[in-house]
Amino acid sequence: MIANKTIKGSVLRERERKGLSAVQWCEVTVELSYRSMTNDKPRLSITGAEGYVLSPAQAKRDAQRYWESFFIDNPSELHDLNDRCGTSFRSSKSAAKYVREVDGELHGLDVHKIDDKRVYVTTSVGQIREMIVQFFPEIEPYLQWHLNDMRAGCAHQEACKAARSGVYQVGDTCVECKYSYGSAWNYQELPSNVLLWAQAFGKHGRDLVAAVEDPEIKSTLMVTCDALEEHNHKKTTAVLKLLAPATLVSLGLNDDGILGPRTLAVLAGEAFAGSQFDQVSLRAVAGKAQKAITRKLLERRRVSEH
Repeated sequence: MIANKTIKGSVLRERERKGLSAVQWCEVTVELSYRSMTNDKPRLSITGAEGYVLSPAQAKRDAQRYWESFFIDNPSELHDLNDRCGTSFRSSKSAAKYVREVDGELHGLDVHKIDDKRVYVTTSVGQIREMIVQFFPEIEPYLQWHLNDMRAGCAHQEACKAARSGVYQVGDTCVECKYSYGSAWNYQELPSNVLLWAQAFGKHGRDLVAAVEDPEIKSTLMVTCDALEEHNHKKTTAVLKLLAPATLVSLGLNDDGILGPRTLAVLAGEAFAGSQFDQVSLRAVAGKAQKAITRKLLERRRVSEH
């Protein structure tokens, strides 16, 4: 397999907030990197960017105000500008206008993108967990796997941390394996459902989010759960509801556009190792739901392409 393979996808959402004149936006980026020659240790990264949306006129005014404030707060910069550029500006307003004429009318703003006469201004980027959860609540269960190749503890210590039964400081020794906490960056394997979700999001992020928000697809998922209950798969049904929208990913897509219904059986089997249930019936019901969801996604694509 090819080393350094990366699967990456981003989705942006907007919302209006009471008391704020500008619309807020947040974009989440999910990246799955395979850095070994055998591609057996995928690294998951979940990051975000946030900001507000302005009209072009508002953005130009904000950029002008930024540079005017800059020269007012730093008078020496106005003198340096005149010396460096051979100008003779006396006011912060004229100096600000000159900077924008030379470097771009929106220079001074961290512009994420300009789309359909709207300017997306960035205010923060990176591991903005709180904002990601606010805009993408369905992603919260996966945030714990962010940078799974940088665990300070051994498997025992990380398990205690996950269960909130242990707090460790650098140098603390594991009673099980004698590992010294913080002495290395350790790799933590991604569960199969997390890996499937990251792969699907990276390849089909926008379609996936559309599916999660689509009432018809949500209804299809509930019908699937009801059908499973008829087959006495009560534990499996509980898993499906807890994993939604991860379940939608499993039902949804892969490289060819369809991920087989076998995935549901695998997820349920791993969630309840040793439990007995009829996988044939499970796959049959999952197959019907998968076809309905895939058909809906394909219809959505055709509409967007036209």
